[in-house]
Parts: sequence; structure tokens; C-alpha cells
Amino acid sequence: MSVVHHLAPRSRPGLLFEAVLDQVENGIIIIDERLTVLHCNSWIAQFRPENQEDDIHLEGHHIYEAFPEIEGKQLDKSIHAVFDYAVGSILTPDYARDPLSLYQTNPDSGEKEPVTQIILVKPLQSQGERYCMIQVNAVTTSTAREAILHSQAMRMFELAENLKVARDMADEANRAKSEFLALMSHELRTPLNAIIGFSDLLAQEMLGPHSTAQYKEYSSDIHNAGQHLLQVINDILDLSKIEAGKMELHEEDVDLPETIRSVEQMVRPTANAKGLTITQHFSDDLPELYGDARAFKQMLLNLISNAIKFTPKGGDVDIYASHEEGGPLIITVKDSGIGIAEEDIPHIMEPFRQADTQFNRNTEGTGLGVTLVKKLTELHDGHMNICSELGLGTAVSLSFPPERLRSA
Repeated sequence: MSVVHHLAPRSRPGLLFEAVLDQVENGIIIIDERLTVLHCNSWIAQFRPENQEDDIHLEGHHIYEAFPEIEGKQLDKSIHAVFDYAVGSILTPDYARDPLSLYQTNPDSGEKEPVTQIILVKPLQSQGERYCMIQVNAVTTSTAREAILHSQAMRMFELAENLKVARDMADEANRAKSEFLALMSHELRTPLNAIIGFSDLLAQEMLGPHSTAQYKEYSSDIHNAGQHLLQVINDILDLSKIEAGKMELHEEDVDLPETIRSVEQMVRPTANAKGLTITQHFSDDLPELYGDARAFKQMLLNLISNAIKFTPKGGDVDIYASHEEGGPLIITVKDSGIGIAEEDIPHIMEPFRQADTQFNRNTEGTGLGVTLVKKLTELHDGHMNICSELGLGTAVSLSFPPERLRSA
């Protein structure tokens, strides 16, 4: 907010006021809305070039006539900002070096040198009339350096404020995106459930056999494609809820061995079709996990499905679960698949990202699975870790803190 200064009651400074201005140790120039110089004190005159004999009589001249060097420069723009928006400003040596043609004599060389200046441009008002005061301060090398540092500090502060605004705008855009995805996911799931239901009805020939056997195969394809699309939509919906801070956990004691075996049974047909071996490594005395059973099953399903997807035929998928007294519960899904390059590991934790390999480009998937697992794990106060090497497989571990465990 700019500070509005008030002149003496008269529209033009009186003689006493002019005498006071002539005594101050910096330059003062006062102009009106027509950019006419109303007063220019003697400080300005003593630093003007010697060949300009009418320095003391600049009053009544347009500012461009009195100081032609400012036209179109930053000082000119600052003057217009005063009259257009009542905004004052400060011009430091690094921002508008020597904006007025003022010179002083070097005591050592006797030569004329430009006066290094700091200029303050301020709005003034008197009896409804608006004016602009230009205050010129001559600075030494040290004070000029301080002024430059101050100006740079102010610019850094302004940049920080702009970055904060940009961050807030990005956060708002991200929230809007999440809400949009959640809304669209809901709108898509309703008709998709009908497609899945009716295609299953047709595939099972519940209303009678198909006249053409190929129709049954088509119905199964539609059903399977619908199931896959529904899973993608569910992942998007869950991820949107988490990012919007609206994901609610329905927490209970989860039987880990039973849940792991249940998920393993779900994916076994896919593994068998690829000739993969799935092996479980855990005991039945694992503690129960206090958390959301559906979310925990979804985490396991995504990890094991990914392991199967990215493991070539004849490979292995191992599921480990371990716990030591007083320590965290660690669940690991390890495969003998294609692996991930070290530089790609951070990227696959981002939504809609996958490692860029020839195998991936030929494999369906949205890249949401790992991101969703990571966020669901963090909602359970845990963390996810990925260890992998190209050609040697991948191990993804989920660690849950002791506070989330219940003794079996």
C-alpha cells in the first residue's frame, strides 16, 4: 500500500517551502499531472552540466524538456505509475543506473563523473490535486553496494511470494484434477457394471445357448475387458480420493496369512497360464494388521499382479512376510522378471508412469498400481521400498510399524 504525502495547502509550494527544500541534502523535483516541473531545488542544480545555464529556472517546463534523458526510461514509467495508480517506487543503482544526468567533480582527477543515485518516486496530494515528488540521493560506492543488496533482497522476497502463489495455484489445480477424476470415475462405473453383468450373463448362456458359438467367446472378451477397465477406474478413484484427502480407512484386525493366500488364489490362473511358480514364505503365527482389509488386499493384488505381468514365462514369484518381536511387519513380493533400471525407480512411483523398456511398451497398464500401493501403505503409517536390477528381477517391500500390529 502506498503512502500518500500531503503538500502545503497551496497548489504551488510557497517561497518558505522552496527555501526549506533548498536546504535539504538531496535533490527534490515536484511535478504535476501534466508532467510540468513545479519546483526543482538547488541540490539538483549544482550537479547539472555546466553548459545548462537555466538550471534554476526549470519550473514551468515539461519534465521531458527539463530532463530529456528520462523519457521512456524506468524513471519515466515510475512517474506514470504514481499518477495512474498512486504507486511509489525506489530506483536503485543496479536497476536504473544514473537515470538523471547529474555530474560531480572527482577531487583527485578534477574530472566530471556521473553521480550514482538512488531515486524515490512518491505520490503527493493537496486540495484534491495530485503531484509527484522525485527525491534523488547521491550515494558512495559502499552505500550503492548496500542499495543493490537491498534491492536484490527485495526481489528475492518478491520471487518467493510469487513461488508461493504458484504453489498454491498448483495445489488448487491438483485438487480440482482429483475431484474431476473422482467424479468421472463414479460416472463411468455405473454403466460399466451393467456391461460386465450383461456380458457375463451372455457368456454363461443363462438365457439359452448362442446360435453361433463365437458369440460366447465375444461375450467373455467383453466381460474380461470390462473387468480390467473397472479395475483401472477403481485405481483412479482411490488415488483421487487419497490426493484429495478424502480417503477413509475402515480399520479392523486383518488376518495376514488368510488374506495373502486369498490374493494368491485370485492371481494363480494368470500365473499358471504363463508357467510361473508362485511360492509363499511365511508362518501362520504372523500378528494381525490393524488396517483397512480391502485396501490391504488391493496392495497385495497390485504387487503380485505386477510381478506376474513383468515376469517372462517360466519365471518365479515369491511372497515373503516376516516379523520380529517389537519390530515392523515386512511383506515382500519378489520376482525374477525384467527388473527396473535404478534411475527409473523414482519415476514408477509417480502416477501414470512406467519404466521405459521394450517389454513395458508391449504390456498393458496405466502405471497407477505402484503409486496406489505406496499411498495406501503411507495411509497405514508404513512405507514402501523397491530394490531392482535390470534383467535380475524386482523386490517390493511394504513395512508396517509395530503400532499397527496385534499379537496372534
